[in-house]
Amino acid sequence: RGLRRALEVLWPGEALRNPDRAPRRTSHGELRWIGDQQVVLLAGTPEEVGRAHAALLRAEALRALDSTVHLTGLAYTIEKGRWFLDDLRDAWRQLAPHVPPAHRAEMDALAGGLGVPREIVRLANVFPELFHCSGFAVFGRATKGGELYHGRVLDYMTEIGLQDAAAVFVIRAGRKRAFVNVGYAGFLGSVTGMNERGLSIGEMGGRGEGRWDGTPMATLVRRALEECDTLEEAMRLFREAPRTCEYYYVIADGKGPDAVGAAATPERILFLRPGEAHPRLGPGIPDAVVMSAGDRLRKLRARILARFGRIDEAAALHLMDRPVAMRSNLHDALFVPAKLRLLVAQADHDHPAADRPYTRIDAGTLFRELARRER
Repeated sequence: RGLRRALEVLWPGEALRNPDRAPRRTSHGELRWIGDQQVVLLAGTPEEVGRAHAALLRAEALRALDSTVHLTGLAYTIEKGRWFLDDLRDAWRQLAPHVPPAHRAEMDALAGGLGVPREIVRLANVFPELFHCSGFAVFGRATKGGELYHGRVLDYMTEIGLQDAAAVFVIRAGRKRAFVNVGYAGFLGSVTGMNERGLSIGEMGGRGEGRWDGTPMATLVRRALEECDTLEEAMRLFREAPRTCEYYYVIADGKGPDAVGAAATPERILFLRPGEAHPRLGPGIPDAVVMSAGDRLRKLRARILARFGRIDEAAALHLMDRPVAMRSNLHDALFVPAKLRLLVAQADHDHPAADRPYTRIDAGTLFRELARRER
């Protein structure tokens, strides 16, 4: 399966380069296209959401599972001399006690709908334990009119073809808050999302792989989107939940507007307020939170300072241009949380996300649509 998927990624056929854009419906779900983005609306119990996910995105989810478990597993096993699935099983054993039962029920329903073993979906959902990315939030004095813009650059493994499974999900599972998730078929967690209360979160990975006695990072982000209304509530959840590895976050709240950066390990979490200096990030920029590293950090800071006080939506998008985004740039998202709006670009087989067109998505309208369906 890994070899077959590798050949698909290296020589993608017409079905991958120009996917079918016909809308689809099923009980508790709908798939539609908005611009270049595949948008999937899901609502119901966790089991109903999982089954609808499988029904609408079967081919895409199977590709994602083959990319993460089998293609990566093939390369990992050859390189490390260890059986990849055994390492993933070790991770799942440590992480599983910290995965909410509702999330596990959704995973298992997804597996049932796809006709694959539950274990494969569970292992794929603890796969994303190392990301290399950038993120920022600017507002107040930094932007035109004080609008909050939260940018998120995901640089991660375009070479395994995850772009073939890209989708923007709009989900309400059970009685939780609705949220929009820039994600991938077959994957239930979140690394880039915004909820109906105008709370947005983007993640960046660090070191510490193997320190898995805590909540999976993507599960923790989804919990914040489903459970929190305010920046302070999200900070409390991130502070109190058992954590894994080393991760960095930008969390923004359109109601303030306000934002924080967070540096988290299993032992401690540090929150960085707007304008606050840090030895690894440089002097503070008023009404700004900036998270990246190396040359990408220097370029991102320079772009913000050059347009300080005049950053509008178009300028905020340009903050994420190459080389802030790497060649492995899988997706970029710009949240405008006060307006419940986002702009999304996804990589294709020839271009990183930063070189692709952005699609504007009115999440507020989609949240209201989900609410009407539930009535």
